[in-house]
Amino acid sequence: MKIKATALLVIGALVALALVLASCTSSKNARWQDLPGDYQLTERAVFKIKNAFDVSDDRGNDYGKVSEDLISWTRTFTWYDGVGEKAASASVALVSWGTRIDVLGGDGKKVGTIKEEVLSSMFKTWTTYKILDDAGNEIATSQKVEWLGTSITLTGNDGKTIAVVHRPAINLVSDTWKISVKETNRVDSRVLVMIAAFKTAVDNDREAADKKKKDTGKK
Repeated sequence: MKIKATALLVIGALVALALVLASCTSSKNARWQDLPGDYQLTERAVFKIKNAFDVSDDRGNDYGKVSEDLISWTRTFTWYDGVGEKAASASVALVSWGTRIDVLGGDGKKVGTIKEEVLSSMFKTWTTYKILDDAGNEIATSQKVEWLGTSITLTGNDGKTIAVVHRPAINLVSDTWKISVKETNRVDSRVLVMIAAFKTAVDNDREAADKKKKDTGKK
């Protein structure tokens, strides 16, 4: 009986190991065009010089890396997907009213624009995002909501929710953005990824400036 029990334990362990290996091998380097409706952008906390992120889904598929260019006239991010192809690049316009980020495909053609406008009244200040298509037409708007995290909900001109870009309030090591597409083929996924990347970069700049100001005050 003891031998049989041991044999069953060994078999069970082998089955469990096989399932783990199967789940590991099921992940793959994937093209950006194969992004599912839900995926995430995870900030790299180590081994980076500037801001960098990994794009993946819950199945462990790797859709590449989005990284800030080391040398550029303005802040620029470039995304190479899991198979090494250039998916997109996005740069802050040198001259614009508010902040304008132009997103280009790997072929250099514009796929969309992110316009950030900071508005204020006597009672509050808020940020509005406007998304333009490759022809410059406004196709979605959003207000950033800072409540239990950061949520950027893109709404189409017809009032329908197109996508939600969300970052939880608590991130133990680095930012993780959950991107959920509600209406396909309305806003290019490359634009959604760049919204999250630039938001984290701006927040990191603000935190660094606050820390420097605080450290200077202590001297």
